[in-house]
Amino acid sequence: MRHYLKSFLFHISILITTQAYANCVENVCIASQKTPAGIELHAQNQASTTAVMEITADLKNLKASPTLPIRLEVPPFQKALVTTLEPIDARQGYSYAYQFNVHKLAPPAPCKGDVCIESSNTMLGIDLIAKNSTYGDVTMHLDAQLDNLKSNPALPLIKVLPARSQLTIAQLTREKMAHSQGFQLKIRHVIGNIYAHHDASTVYRLPFNPGSSHLVGQGFDGAFTHKGSNRFAIDFNMPIGTPVLAARAGTVVDIKSNGTAGCPEKRCEADGNYVRIQHADATIADYAHFKFQGVTVVTGQKVSTGQMLGYSGATGYASGPHLHFAVKKPISLDAWESIPIKFISTDGIISQPLEGQTYTATLP
Repeated sequence: MRHYLKSFLFHISILITTQAYANCVENVCIASQKTPAGIELHAQNQASTTAVMEITADLKNLKASPTLPIRLEVPPFQKALVTTLEPIDARQGYSYAYQFNVHKLAPPAPCKGDVCIESSNTMLGIDLIAKNSTYGDVTMHLDAQLDNLKSNPALPLIKVLPARSQLTIAQLTREKMAHSQGFQLKIRHVIGNIYAHHDASTVYRLPFNPGSSHLVGQGFDGAFTHKGSNRFAIDFNMPIGTPVLAARAGTVVDIKSNGTAGCPEKRCEADGNYVRIQHADATIADYAHFKFQGVTVVTGQKVSTGQMLGYSGATGYASGPHLHFAVKKPISLDAWESIPIKFISTDGIISQPLEGQTYTATLP
């Protein structure tokens, strides 16, 4: 997305005449014409995008109504009266010089999924407004290629956008008034808050029905896949169709339920069905491998601890039917980390789930 702004100065000495004078820049013109009411300045936009005019004038023996400077928005292919100039003393000659800046409004805002940057023209400059339409926090990286513009704050920048929010995150101002300007935005984002801090006092419910028991097929630092960002994930073996419950309250920020395939190879990873829930401390719980059409919650839904989320399965990167559970946060736009947590079970508080051990869910 690129914007352009050009500034031009014209000085015209006028005699009493009906001749029209027009000066055009990139399909946008300012025309002056003598009429019974005085000298009218008109703005004609011949472009396919709305144009913003910023018009100033140096007047001699003339007054402007409305007064100058003036800011005017002209829709595509429309004409608008800017001002009317009238002689102060009709017995004397008069002259005027005017400067106009033409700013074509931006094309549709650049978006990455449900995160967009829009621009808004103000008397002080151009505001950059970030919009997060998702139901969870988003960490966004904004950079731009600037031509005759400076940004406050400086770019690039990283900003966390709360769920369903709209924030002005930067303002662009011209460095040299009489020169063209432009900018091109580049945005990246990741679901989640890189500044999230897990509440270590939280004790999680086991994500299945109270009184039922399931074996840990892979625990913390599991040899098969629980390394790196998945270091503190837990796999509970369970038959396909087992009810999966929320281990902690939060908001559903992402789901997938249309995956059908599952296998112990990376090629099946994208087919995995899941539910992701953002907690009050901005961490995100990842429940994975639901069966096809097995998710029973929707994005944006508030869920309480112990509420049903759907039915377990074996979709995605899976060697067999199980529920994969982890609490995570992004640490950059390209990397996540899992967080060690503790559960309540019939055996008490479990802070290190052991592979091969069976745990029975209970109410707190």
